[in-house]
Amino acid sequence: MEKRILKSEVLLELIFSAEHKDNEDEIINEVLHAYLRKLNCFMAGILKISDQHLIEKLLLPYTFKKDSTWQFLLENIEEFRNKSENGFYEIIREDHFYYIYCLTNYGYLVIGRKNSLDQIFKNEFRQVVKLLAKILSQSIEEEQRKQVEKELSDERRLLRTIIDNIPINIYSKDLNYRRTLANARNYLI
Repeated sequence: MEKRILKSEVLLELIFSAEHKDNEDEIINEVLHAYLRKLNCFMAGILKISDQHLIEKLLLPYTFKKDSTWQFLLENIEEFRNKSENGFYEIIREDHFYYIYCLTNYGYLVIGRKNSLDQIFKNEFRQVVKLLAKILSQSIEEEQRKQVEKELSDERRLLRTIIDNIPINIYSKDLNYRRTLANARNYLI
């Protein structure tokens, strides 16, 4: 029973590690470090799907990129993409256990351990991974929204500058003939 409570606490800590970060890269950095510590992993990585290609967002430790196992895992992920088994795939290689979790439409989480995770924990961890995928997708949407708002604000500022600096009177009215926009010269009239 005590072991079960500890596993639940670990899952909660993993969930909280992804919250309250400003952007996608901060979330990934925090999450992967937490997964290395809390799950006792020797490697963790996140791959993002971009234009049907996989891009490494972050791989810890960085030296694992040079390991032949990483290339082996990347090849298996390509196969996994074509025959996904409920968003989870396990590979055993050289007495190490590698777990590949699908992050919905975002990409994949890959973790490597010396010991196997028990089946109950693997299934419960899927829910944590689903939440991580949702948080990553929301952070991307938030970044895109902020970018669009900034562009809109810049365009409004440019339009206002142009209107105020044109040497003729400019104004617009709504359907009730109320002025909705006017340059500085019109305010003086």
